[in-house]
Amino acid sequence: MRVAHAHAPRRYAASVAALSLVLAGLALSVPASRADAAVAADQGTTTSALPPTVSSDPLPTVQINGVVWSQVIVGDTVYVGGRFTSARPAGAPAGTAEVPRANLLRYDLATGELDAAWDPATNGEVKELAVSPDGRTVYAVGPFTEIDGVTRYRAAAFDVATGDLTGFRPSVNGPVYSVATSGADVFLGGAFSTVNGATRARVAAVDAATGATTRAFEAAVGDRSVQAITAAPDGGSVMIGGNFTSVDGSSTPGYGLARLDAATGDLLPLPVNARVRNAGASSAILDLVTDGANVYGTGYHYGGGGTVEGSFAVSWATGELVWLEDCHGDTYSIVPFQGVAYQASHKHYCGNSGGFPETSPRSFKRGTAVTLTVEGTNTADIFGYPDHPGTPRPEFLNWYPDFSVGTFTGQDQGPWHVTAGGDHVVFGGEFLTVNGTPQQGLVRFAVRDLAPNEDGPRLGGSTFPLTATSPGASVVRLAWPGNHDRDDKTLTYTVYRDTSGASPVAVLEHTASFWQVKPFALLDTSVAPGATHRYAVVARDPWGNQAWSPWTEVTVSDGAPLREYARGVLTDGAVNYWRMGGTAAPVANLAGGPVLNAGPALAFGRPGALTADPDTAAAAAGTSTSRAWSAGTSKAAPQTFSVETWFRGTTPGGKLIGYGNRGDATSSGVYDRHLYLDGTGRLVFGVHSATARTVVSPAAVTNGAWHHAVGTLGADGLRLYLDGQLVASEPSITSARAYNGWWRVGGDGLTGWSPSSPATNFKGDLDEIAVYPQALTADQVALHHLVGTTGSGPVDPALGRDTFNRIVVDGWGEATTGGAWTLGGTLSRFDVAGGAGTFAMTGGRTMSAALDDVSAADVDVTVRAWADATPSDTSFLTVLARRAGTEDLGGRVKIYADGHADLHVARNGTPVVGGVVPGLTFRPGEPLLLRVRATGTSPTTVRAKVWAAGTAEPADWQVVHTDTTASLQVPGSVGVRLYTGGTTATTWSFDDFLAVDPANP
Repeated sequence: MRVAHAHAPRRYAASVAALSLVLAGLALSVPASRADAAVAADQGTTTSALPPTVSSDPLPTVQINGVVWSQVIVGDTVYVGGRFTSARPAGAPAGTAEVPRANLLRYDLATGELDAAWDPATNGEVKELAVSPDGRTVYAVGPFTEIDGVTRYRAAAFDVATGDLTGFRPSVNGPVYSVATSGADVFLGGAFSTVNGATRARVAAVDAATGATTRAFEAAVGDRSVQAITAAPDGGSVMIGGNFTSVDGSSTPGYGLARLDAATGDLLPLPVNARVRNAGASSAILDLVTDGANVYGTGYHYGGGGTVEGSFAVSWATGELVWLEDCHGDTYSIVPFQGVAYQASHKHYCGNSGGFPETSPRSFKRGTAVTLTVEGTNTADIFGYPDHPGTPRPEFLNWYPDFSVGTFTGQDQGPWHVTAGGDHVVFGGEFLTVNGTPQQGLVRFAVRDLAPNEDGPRLGGSTFPLTATSPGASVVRLAWPGNHDRDDKTLTYTVYRDTSGASPVAVLEHTASFWQVKPFALLDTSVAPGATHRYAVVARDPWGNQAWSPWTEVTVSDGAPLREYARGVLTDGAVNYWRMGGTAAPVANLAGGPVLNAGPALAFGRPGALTADPDTAAAAAGTSTSRAWSAGTSKAAPQTFSVETWFRGTTPGGKLIGYGNRGDATSSGVYDRHLYLDGTGRLVFGVHSATARTVVSPAAVTNGAWHHAVGTLGADGLRLYLDGQLVASEPSITSARAYNGWWRVGGDGLTGWSPSSPATNFKGDLDEIAVYPQALTADQVALHHLVGTTGSGPVDPALGRDTFNRIVVDGWGEATTGGAWTLGGTLSRFDVAGGAGTFAMTGGRTMSAALDDVSAADVDVTVRAWADATPSDTSFLTVLARRAGTEDLGGRVKIYADGHADLHVARNGTPVVGGVVPGLTFRPGEPLLLRVRATGTSPTTVRAKVWAAGTAEPADWQVVHTDTTASLQVPGSVGVRLYTGGTTATTWSFDDFLAVDPANP
């Protein structure tokens, strides 16, 4: 049910070429050869403009035996504070090669090795570290009162050059949790009430050299504590965060977040505090850092008292919100670094901010990364949490190292802190492993140029199975799960048949984070009936890391061929396809998934829904004994999907298909993702997203006729299609509740859903039930309905067409319509990638590509073409409108080294009429559109025009010529030819090739 290179008649999917490729709803048809391997790219997030992250490879780093609360980088040295008693080398198990370290250590940023010479010992933990603006002093705060036997009441400083304690010695009477520096000032935050005997309520400024309280800075932080503090780049203010509920009697601003005058401590305006509000017994702002332009913060809340569990950015200039990342799962620390904000947390749901969904059972991502820029808007929460719909959000980047949970604090956490400097991002906490490698408490990650880049695709072997089935004669269906990578969003999949030494069957590239991956499906139709073949797929990241599936063997069916509707369902990527034919349960799954078990009252052998297809349907009796359900173990309910079925009946009520948490005929306790009929006979599609949400057809469907129903959930919301048309949608619903279950057919629970249904079980006929791992497009749905009701797809009016939506190595493969490209030139200089066919040119070279299966006397040809550089001498780009044997007629653009251009009608490469095109300039990377029309024989009229992409097409033909050359007064094929002069090597790209009959455009 896609364009599949049929030529006479030219029907969508009237025939299918050697290979049909499916990915995220995008089907491509390509021959089974290396030269025509296919690619489909992720149709969602564009990654080209997003900043790169560091590698997810954990670099060997000194380890500790407790917890790290803070790190600060000074040049090539990392200072570490926390609660621990020993350190040991990377790779050393606990209890081996340990040396004493009492809550402080430092290590080399480049090597991760411990500095053996620096070993101050505190008698209490170190909560936070900071470095002076000149990089000469490191400050430490915490509940300690001594360092190396010298009194230091909860705040101290070390000389970076010598490693010695300095004379900085404020006396603080209570816990100090945070420290920041600005000029000659050091700011302290905590739960204290006096500093050096002077009243200072939870925040204070002291002299950076001595620790004396000589500043007028004073603010009345009303209760609890200050847990984070950072200073503005101009030195005029500081921002504090914590779990306090007021400052100077004000709670807006002042509720967990406040901005203070750095000289006086006076409360300053902070508009963001109307949105970001975390304070009280079960909520706080935990971290505040700055990159000079913005402040980046993190928070947590449990129960009442808070609004943010994720992170946020605030403008220093205005105090307004820049963006808010609205995940669930407390976020402890954040650092901006090279365009990316790295976070330490235990995030488990980020769907509000375009990130990963909740899983069942719950899983956590403890190290994450987002852009520093705004990339979208937040959506409403589906779990009833405080939320921020409509506010700006960053984009989640594909960086997901795996941190294990530690045991030291008893809080079931991994990393608590993150910072960055030089070419590294460093995490600290109580984790025991990173990516499965023992690495306790400390770890480094490097930029890609320095990293080993050895962290590859996650699935391999038995966790990356390739299944091969033969659903019809001369067809093998291959299916495998999408893979994912911790630090590379784009993976390439290569499929082999029989041996990895042969040319691959297909090469696919897909861009997706771990929660966005979809199953792949591919039809290989270049195999003989009865033959036995084996297949394997390998996933590779851009660094060459690879993961293989096991080889799997299949014998090709020699039975009936697949008819067009079934072929289209499989081509569009169905992961479950129960045709409902046969004589008894279980119902076979043509997509290779689990069979459908059924109760005894489900009757088989009813006339089917499809025109020109003998496959039969099943009749549901409207009772629980005619229900059906997918076999096997429960699986996570999909977040993006389509459900499709044909049905007919006369009785309102009952579920057609849905998901539920029972894998038998009994009613589920949790159920949604269903199509059902309400009490008036209307079709309803619904999911549970915080509450039960539905979309409804405008009219009843209980007229006894066959109807085609499709429900989709995806980025464009909840959508309901009836008989090929979109009849209802709700774009705000993009996710559904997380649970495990089975697909249910013919009946299941419906209690609590509106509009209500008088029955849970459907009474009527069901046929062609399919489930897809993506939201089908409106065009796909319409085509399914058309083929189902007429037996065939629409006719493509084009004589030749190519969108180049594939990857071909050493060739161009087959056009979308018009057959295989005939190439003139060295094969290795032809490729298809990135949505374009390319010529790799050198000076003095001629290359061509033609669709020789096209034969027409009247044709109108258009192509879009561009180059990565201007050739250093005169070059000629020709669109061939009539190619007969070795002769041709076409339109030729002559491109000069300075970029100006002529347009001619050319015969056999020789211009016959034309001249300069005023105002037209050829520039690298800027496409030209060239259109040529040839009509008639004896004589033939050739017309041509050229214009720059983004400008209006000229109303009139710029060049017209009448040709009487006898050998060219016959129908011919179409194509392109290029000659480049000079010595410059250039890559030319071609896209949107279209050849039509002028009388039937």
